[in-house]
Amino acid sequence: MTPDIDTLLRDRHATHGDYAVHADITQRLKIVMRLQPGWLRLNAMQGEALEMIAHKIGRILAGKPDFQDHWDDIAGYARLVSQRITPPEALGTAQDASDVPAAPEVPEPDDWPVELAVSLREARREPDIGADPQNVLGEPEIGNSPKSSTA
Repeated sequence: MTPDIDTLLRDRHATHGDYAVHADITQRLKIVMRLQPGWLRLNAMQGEALEMIAHKIGRILAGKPDFQDHWDDIAGYARLVSQRITPPEALGTAQDASDVPAAPEVPEPDDWPVELAVSLREARREPDIGADPQNVLGEPEIGNSPKSSTA
């Protein structure tokens, strides 16, 4: 690596936190988002904005929460989508609950693709980052964790 890249990585570590911790948080957030029925109603731009916002949230949680750029970036991604949404009054319709399309049918967990089921199972495990004995979904660990004992 060149010295410029090393300096950049050191600077980013100071504001964004440890990359492994950030990656773990961000991937867990993305898994939870993708498992929601509403995810299937998003267009590419909305989905990408939410993923980038999750990325920025990961930086906030892994790094310095008072680093203003994290928050400005979140506002920026939200604004990019907001600017491209046609207001209901421009369409001549009022936006209410009846305007929201029905959620697509989501398969039961037993019918999920193997990769998704494995990702969710991994997301539910106790994080290896050591701070909280609760998993990402807030459920106590039951087995399958090196820290839990079965007696």
